[in-house]
Amino acid sequence: MHFKEINPNQWDALLIQYDQSLWYQDARNIQLIASSYHKQAIYYACYHQSVFCAALVLYVHKKNAALPTHFFYTPFFINASLKDFVVNQALNQMLLALKTEYHTIELKLSPKFNDIRAFIWSGFTHHLYYTLHKALLIDEKKPSENIRRQINKIAQNEAIQVKIETTNLDSIITTHLKMMLKNGMGKAEEQQVKHWINTFYHQQQLAVFGLYESTNLKGSALLTFDQQQAYLISITGGVPETQGQTALYFAIFDHFSKIGIPTVDLLGANIQGVAEYKSKLGSQLAPYFILSYRKYSLFYQFKLMLKKLLKKH
Repeated sequence: MHFKEINPNQWDALLIQYDQSLWYQDARNIQLIASSYHKQAIYYACYHQSVFCAALVLYVHKKNAALPTHFFYTPFFINASLKDFVVNQALNQMLLALKTEYHTIELKLSPKFNDIRAFIWSGFTHHLYYTLHKALLIDEKKPSENIRRQINKIAQNEAIQVKIETTNLDSIITTHLKMMLKNGMGKAEEQQVKHWINTFYHQQQLAVFGLYESTNLKGSALLTFDQQQAYLISITGGVPETQGQTALYFAIFDHFSKIGIPTVDLLGANIQGVAEYKSKLGSQLAPYFILSYRKYSLFYQFKLMLKKLLKKH
């Protein structure tokens, strides 16, 4: 068993061979996310003898490898053709070694990874969260009766329109950033989010939808996407009386189904009211894990910071 640091080209080559090329796992996009948050992306792969077992990316600043943002999953994939104990042994050894290199490590695994034993054995804590997936190409789960009634009303209301936006981008992005700030995003992250949103849009990996009621822009949504899945980044607006947000969601589903993308990840299902509404759209619950390791307790870190402050005075 051994592991090593690899370069972005080697990462992409392994990704093509062993996993789906999801947009947040593409080295070009990893580098963009890292630079947006002033971090270094470091690529690791572990092996059983010479056979590839697993790979992951850490976003690093000094000795800390915390998540730069919770909008994205951690780039991570495994060799699914191997026995699970082989992958877990190699991964466990790599994680134990990484713990000696970093003070903190934080990972957000995609819902497809539910075997986290190697992380637990390596001393990582884990917290369970949920998102919702809307299947588009197969009819897994129908919307609720109330949502179906809304869809029928929307079909009869010519004043409601949803379109792909190409002209109102700046004002729409500004609206979403204001909403994110209101919902707890730090002011320092505003320019960072704006940077990757604009870059992904120009790389044709982000779609912007506008909801219009009688020609007035009433709502919008931002989604990144690849060939396998679309990922909701932010959605806002829509008047409840006219079922505007339901119109926006189902226009999004229709758009991505027409271009052959099978699933939309609806960005979380951890707030009760939001989760209940998204579930009514006909989506399926998908659990995921956030894993973390801290070399030092928060109390110890506070003592170190206090010592540094006292030395200055």
